[in-house]
Amino acid sequence: MNFDDKIVKIRERLNLNQGFWTRLPDNLLLLAFIPVESTNLLPLDFRQKVQKEYGHTDYDIFEFMGDAILELIITQLLFEIVSVTTIRNYSVFRQKIVQNLTLYCLMQSKQLCDELITSDPSYYFKECADVFEAILGVLYYFLYYIEANREAFSIIYDWFRRTWNIQSLLDSLLTTGQTNCQIDGRFGPWSVWSPCSNKCGPGLKQRIRVCNNPSPQFGGLPCVGPTNEIQSCYDTSGCPKKNKYKPKPKSRSA
Repeated sequence: MNFDDKIVKIRERLNLNQGFWTRLPDNLLLLAFIPVESTNLLPLDFRQKVQKEYGHTDYDIFEFMGDAILELIITQLLFEIVSVTTIRNYSVFRQKIVQNLTLYCLMQSKQLCDELITSDPSYYFKECADVFEAILGVLYYFLYYIEANREAFSIIYDWFRRTWNIQSLLDSLLTTGQTNCQIDGRFGPWSVWSPCSNKCGPGLKQRIRVCNNPSPQFGGLPCVGPTNEIQSCYDTSGCPKKNKYKPKPKSRSA
């Protein structure tokens, strides 16, 4: 698996291709895009290398770190706005910004969800939101633990403001109470196939999927494609059982 093209796109879209960010190791940055269940998709030598260097082969620990950093960033952003409305509604505003839908929308705005390393699209929406936090965790790990830079949070905060269009979200929150982040719909996973319509002979079975991964939001496009599939099937589980006649053994006369 060649990650070179993926890394180039990620660095460009995240403004990580200049200055001291160029010292951020590619394999560390890539860990932010690897869910736990996708590690089996990675080459063995890559897994061994990142395990040796960072003690991890997926984004789990970095997402945990990034979650805490994001809370601090949003707290600082909101308290920089001198407004009675903001102070009264701080917890509500904070929750709307850090919710999965908003993080997913920000990631989609830079086409970064497409760089997620996964073979299971059913988790696409949630995992892409997790990657947003994992990116923050990776940047903090790099600055604080590798570069030994004690200004790590301030640097990440400045990068965050330059990279993400967060001001429009804040403006929407203050005026409408919503982030108004346009999100296109995406199908969830297919359901399991229904039982065959006929229990004794040929019939039909179907499966469905719902446009909720995520649902369209704030003028986003609806899902495109079929919502159900039908296939022919053949079932014999309900067929009547044939009674096999067993004649009684004839008694022998003495």
